[in-house]
Amino acid sequence: MRNVLKALGCALALTLVMSATASAQSATANKAQVFGELGYGIWMGEDTDDDFNPYGIGLNLGGGYTLDMGVYIGARLDYYLGDSEEAGGVEASTNIYQFGIEAGYDVAAGSDLVVRPQVGLGMATYAFESSGGGFDFDVSEGGISIAPGVAAIMDMGGFHLRGDLRYSILSVDVGDESFDASGLLLGVGAGASF
Repeated sequence: MRNVLKALGCALALTLVMSATASAQSATANKAQVFGELGYGIWMGEDTDDDFNPYGIGLNLGGGYTLDMGVYIGARLDYYLGDSEEAGGVEASTNIYQFGIEAGYDVAAGSDLVVRPQVGLGMATYAFESSGGGFDFDVSEGGISIAPGVAAIMDMGGFHLRGDLRYSILSVDVGDESFDASGLLLGVGAGASF
C-alpha cells in the first residue's frame, strides 16, 4: 500500500507542477482521441531475477476526451503476450492483460506537444499455464491495477504520435497466496483526434 501512495503522490506532484507552468491551452482541448500502441512491459514484481516475464510485447488500445480545462478522461485495453519456456518436457507460459479507465491533465509543452500526467484504474488478469511431465496446470486470476504514469502526444492536425510510460501496481491471488505482479509499461503509437 505504501508503494501505491508514493506513486500516486508523485503523479499528483508532477501534475501540479506542470499545470502551474502551463501557459497555453493544449492542442488536445475539446477533442476526442483514439489510439493504438505497440507496448512492452517489464515485470517488476516478485522473482524479478528470473527471465520469465508475464508482460513482454503487447498491444494497447484506448481513447478518451479532453475537456476545455485540460482534464482527460478515457479508457484503455492492454494485452501483453507474456513469455513461455520449456524445460525437462514441461512447457509453461504466462501473460497479463488489463482494461480500465484513465484520468489525466493535458499540459501544453509547445504549440503541438502535450504532456499528460495520468493515472489509470482497472482490472488485470494474470494467466499461467503449464503442461507436460504428467500434469496440467492452468490458472487465471484477476486483481485491481493502479497505473500512474505520463504520456507525450504530438498533435499533427487530426493525427497524433504518442508515447507513454506507466507503472502498473498489481497484486493477484493465486490459491491461498498473493503475489506482486507489478510492471513497468512502455508504449509507442499513433492515433486520431477529432
